[in-house]
Amino acid sequence: MMRTTTRVLFAAASFVLGGYLVIDGENLGLILLAVAAYLTVGYFRYGTVALAFRAVAAGHVDRAAQLLDRVKNPTSLHGTDRAYFELASGFVCAARAKNDDAEQHLRCALGSPLRSEDDRALGEAVLAQLLIARDQHDEAHTLLEQAATRCRRPAIADRIRALRAG
Repeated sequence: MMRTTTRVLFAAASFVLGGYLVIDGENLGLILLAVAAYLTVGYFRYGTVALAFRAVAAGHVDRAAQLLDRVKNPTSLHGTDRAYFELASGFVCAARAKNDDAEQHLRCALGSPLRSEDDRALGEAVLAQLLIARDQHDEAHTLLEQAATRCRRPAIADRIRALRAG
């Protein structure tokens, strides 16, 4: 998945160059216009997932929920896009005390490929926190042990340590 700014810049450059080449009578311009259209449709179809994950990671839950609502058909997402959609949805549900929905989203995200071990560790820590609230300490302990071995960011490691101690 391309970063959002890279996608927008590449689409704009393809559009401008493609338009120029079409006006100049070159058939290559049509291909560049098609690339620009593909990138634009892709952005509006699933490009907001990355923005939503960044928003929820920054603590802007309402903004993340708005961005996630813009994804028209989440079931059409594949791979890491689907994983991060589920992870962000799980974090939003957990922040809004919709624990059953949050657990379902987080389990789906953890069963999918995530880009970093820190993201996986954070998902496991939040899921463990939900399980602790439901008195499922054995599964929560297992998840926290897994998360502790993955984690490299100090903020996430501190959260895992606090959950393990409490």
